[in-house]
Amino acid sequence: MHIIVVGMNHTTASIEIRECLAFNSGAVKRALNRLKPCDGGTGYCAEGVILSTCNRLEVYALVESPESGRQAICDFLANLHHISYEEFAPYLYTYVDREAVVHLFSVAAGLDSMVLGEAQVLGQVTLAYQAALGEGAVGPVMSNLFRRAIRTGKRARTETAIGQNAASVSYAAVQLAKKIFGSLDSRLVLVVGAGETGELTAKTLMDNGARGIIVANRTYDRAVQLAQQWQGRAFKFDQLAEALCEADIVITATDAPHAIIHAGMVHEALHRRDGRPLFFIDIAVPRDVEPAVRHLPDVHYYDIDDLEAVIAANIEERRREVPKVEAIVREETGQFTEWFTSLNVVPTITGLREFAENIRQAELEKALRRLNSLSERERNIVSALSVGIVNKLLHEPTVRLRRYANGHNGFYYSEALRELFGLEVELVEPKSGAKNGGARPLKQTYVVGTRGSALALTQTTTVVDLLKRAYPDVTFRVEVIKTQGDALQHVSLGVLGGKGVFVKELEEALLSGQIDLAVHSLKDLPTEQPDGLVVGAVLERADPRDVLVSRTGQTLMELPPGARIGTGSARRGVQILQLRPDVELVDIRGNVDTRLRKLDSGQYDAIVLAAAGLTRMGLIERATEFFPPEVMLPAPGQGALVVEARRDDEDTLALIAALDHAPTHIAVLAERGFLRGLGGGCRLPIAAYATVDGSVVQLDGLLGSEDRQRVLLGHIEGPAEDAEAMGVRLAKRLLILDFRS
Repeated sequence: MHIIVVGMNHTTASIEIRECLAFNSGAVKRALNRLKPCDGGTGYCAEGVILSTCNRLEVYALVESPESGRQAICDFLANLHHISYEEFAPYLYTYVDREAVVHLFSVAAGLDSMVLGEAQVLGQVTLAYQAALGEGAVGPVMSNLFRRAIRTGKRARTETAIGQNAASVSYAAVQLAKKIFGSLDSRLVLVVGAGETGELTAKTLMDNGARGIIVANRTYDRAVQLAQQWQGRAFKFDQLAEALCEADIVITATDAPHAIIHAGMVHEALHRRDGRPLFFIDIAVPRDVEPAVRHLPDVHYYDIDDLEAVIAANIEERRREVPKVEAIVREETGQFTEWFTSLNVVPTITGLREFAENIRQAELEKALRRLNSLSERERNIVSALSVGIVNKLLHEPTVRLRRYANGHNGFYYSEALRELFGLEVELVEPKSGAKNGGARPLKQTYVVGTRGSALALTQTTTVVDLLKRAYPDVTFRVEVIKTQGDALQHVSLGVLGGKGVFVKELEEALLSGQIDLAVHSLKDLPTEQPDGLVVGAVLERADPRDVLVSRTGQTLMELPPGARIGTGSARRGVQILQLRPDVELVDIRGNVDTRLRKLDSGQYDAIVLAAAGLTRMGLIERATEFFPPEVMLPAPGQGALVVEARRDDEDTLALIAALDHAPTHIAVLAERGFLRGLGGGCRLPIAAYATVDGSVVQLDGLLGSEDRQRVLLGHIEGPAEDAEAMGVRLAKRLLILDFRS
């Protein structure tokens, strides 16, 4: 099988040509369903992803032959858009295998963009992959390819400065403002004119810490509308002089045919500003600010030409980073290529491991029958010993066989291993076989780790059922692992050390090879994972709300003063006290069913639980009152399940990728970015909830004081590809507010 990409971009085709082959989000889904094999049909390729942006249209595909595969993709585009192949053929490029990999990784890293290093394309690559996942158009090869592309893009932007220097008007304005003011944290922004460019520049300044916004516009209603987006104020046009006295940064972007801010107006405002500098960003053509303003004391003035000069200098800085990014692309390409070529020996490796596993289980069963006096703990130790011995025995042969797969002798080593161990192996190349349209998995048995609580087992059953529906021929075996948090339910989470107590033992089992994947409630997962582990899939979020369960059926506001409310969550506690400062909060531990028993026994008047947990347990009818997010913000990741796997286990990651729900994944990235930015744990009241509308993320965050007396709330919105960074920015904004207070 071969990887190919067939496409066109802004360097090979005009906008008129690109428009003929472009897809909107709805059209991409329909196209993916025609691209992939389904219902016994052949489709156009074994696996495929469509990347369609304003600057490029590319189809990445897994095909049997590069020549016939290219023709099939061209036929696909022609048939779908009802145009002849000859109309667009001259504008196409085609890359095969390693060249295709290098091209995709370069695209994700920003090396192939119209604006070198721009970040938006990484989000577009991510969304293209998630769309293909959602339609079942990808299997192990394309899943691995695009996950590595996304990783390459992230590395390029974190390990180099390819995206650090401003390359747009809005970011150039932020860079210049920071040079003047140092920090934007206490600066007030005045936007004159409520057009798209001024709005974008204002938004960028706000996202970088500006404290507030005021808007002046000829149409006052439009000024009010824009100001409300940031809880700001609107001014009428004849109040410009007053607004200049308050603002620190002035963005002008009107379509007026002449200057609207004159030197006299600014001179008068400066007298009332007590020496505070005034920063003008005039991005209007013709200019909105009279040129003489530039020469006034305490005024910093930049027009569109000044900003473009900054952008040009910054682009040159980005070009100096290209060799570093290319090195990352080469490294990631080499790793992917090594994996891809090793697919020829994977069935042999899988057969050998299953052969050894069958022997291990049979011999273990015999030994345990003879040692029937062993305790459960001792039996687990013996079982883990047998797993460790098998893994260590097979590790070196597996590594060497994968290494040999890249050379011309790989086939002979694989054949010798099959002959020596008598392995009956079906040698298949990646092709459609799973019900979701992707490639069949490369193992026949996967071990799924979980906690032993009723809720955890129910959640794991949900995940296993989804995997079985996607891969009916694969066996999924559930293994229960007891965590410290389960063993010490009488000890508060703060004393135990926070969230990691519910996942540590599961992650150790993953790293040792005892299990292949682990199912967690995302809110239990620390923001920092152990080296070697990664979240492979985030399932579609269930109900994110908190609920009150009371013995008497009374709501929170109906409970009497002094009512005892059970919660072990600082986040819930601080929000309850904001609503009812006269109730008593009492710590509670235990699983859902344990907490309900404590409530029913009279230890509490009410308890607060997650709606998702009650729903999964079939107990949602116990809920007395649901708290919407605007009343009680949930914990970051609340209601979402995740599947964790080893970072280097490409086969398992490809398998579980089909479970990933793109909007939920993006939302929880923003929420966990907020948590990471606060360095949060269980001691500090922290809440966050994000929603995704197309490519826009909106995030609300809460930070409470440890004494549960103060609450800070914040809101931010921005593009989906910037979700995690947005969360961090919002966290820093609240920390600054807390510091000031």
